[in-house]
Amino acid sequence: MCDVVRILRVEDDRTIAVGLVYALEQEGYAVRHVPDAAQGKAVAERKAFDLAILDLMLPDGSRKF
Repeated sequence: MCDVVRILRVEDDRTIAVGLVYALEQEGYAVRHVPDAAQGKAVAERKAFDLAILDLMLPDGSRKF
């Protein structure tokens, strides 16, 4: 049995996030979306992800992640 790949998507632009999350879920990935670096960091500290996709121009700074 294969484990589902877990992806964390940090993106403040909802339109971009919704499209990418939908496409990834259609391919069988488990995707968690958060809108900023602070929430992304908090979620990543509580749960393991196989991949994080970050917006490099987040208002609260991707460097915090």
